[in-house]
Amino acid sequence: MIASPTATQVDVIQSMLIENPQFIEGDHWRRAHIPAGGAIISQEEDDKSVYLLRSGWARVIGRMAIEGERSVAPGVCDLGPGELFGEVVLFGEERRTASVIAVTECDLWVFNGPRLMAFLEAHPEIGFKFLSLLMRSSIRRLRNTNKKVLSLFAWGLKAHQIEDQLN
Repeated sequence: MIASPTATQVDVIQSMLIENPQFIEGDHWRRAHIPAGGAIISQEEDDKSVYLLRSGWARVIGRMAIEGERSVAPGVCDLGPGELFGEVVLFGEERRTASVIAVTECDLWVFNGPRLMAFLEAHPEIGFKFLSLLMRSSIRRLRNTNKKVLSLFAWGLKAHQIEDQLN
């Protein structure tokens, strides 16, 4: 499993949002406990929540068709305590592009996406700080994904003995 962000990110979000009396539990956010093996997000679901993993480990899994009826569901990355995920729903109307499964028992804060965005727009100083945290988290995951894609590409070239033809 990859290293997770520091607990500081959880502390910052807690002070910005969870402890803010205008950011109401049950309306803007809720707590969730997912047992090991349980689904947090299901691919293709129309869910508008953003998640912060407070404790435990989760795995992002993307199901892809390979031939006809055959498909694979490889693990894309692991998420640890302090990770924000599911944020793409804040910026588009698309369905979930991957599933997230609890590898161990997980405790989460689940943010109502539309209510979170409305709150952040009404409180721009908090919004800027939150979106900065979100961007750093997304960039870290994107860099890890880029490394994996390049590694898979190199493996494919070697497996099909094509790499010599590209030089």
